[in-house]
Amino acid sequence: MRVISGIAKGLILVQPKGNSTKPTRDNVKESMFNLIDFFGKFESILDLFAGSGSLGIEALSRGCEFGVFVDRSIFAIESIKTNLKRAKFENHAKVIRSDSIKFLKKCMLKFDVIFLDPPYSGNFLNKSLDIVRKNSILNEDGLIVIESELNGEKVSDKFVLCLKTVKYGRNVIYICRLKS
Repeated sequence: MRVISGIAKGLILVQPKGNSTKPTRDNVKESMFNLIDFFGKFESILDLFAGSGSLGIEALSRGCEFGVFVDRSIFAIESIKTNLKRAKFENHAKVIRSDSIKFLKKCMLKFDVIFLDPPYSGNFLNKSLDIVRKNSILNEDGLIVIESELNGEKVSDKFVLCLKTVKYGRNVIYICRLKS
């Protein structure tokens, strides 16, 4: 896994120890960013269930000003910090070890883009979307970028309007905006 584009292009990213994270494949990440680039530039991102931090680091590499990375795994947190340091982005990021749902419930910040790549089991997807909507965590005209399993939890249209849906093998990417 590597940074696809921007100032850190080509940087190989360290993966968390163990098998508790599922990395976003490079081709999926590249397509994901091609889709969100269509909507313009963004200054702040939230990378939930961050794993290695590859989505947020890709955003920083492409010009995003600041990112918050949240994961509950100490191995993921160590990987994110290592990757940020190697990419020279540590001054543009905050890394938080927390359960992502608990973090969202307490979050007082707003973001332009939220990357949501939860575990495929556990029904975290719509729980997260509901909290993001209730707590107004996404800026107006902000995007939620979701990676999910094709046959997994479906994105509820109760919370978001899907602007684009793209399938990649067994995965699907949703580009969404919150419903009012």
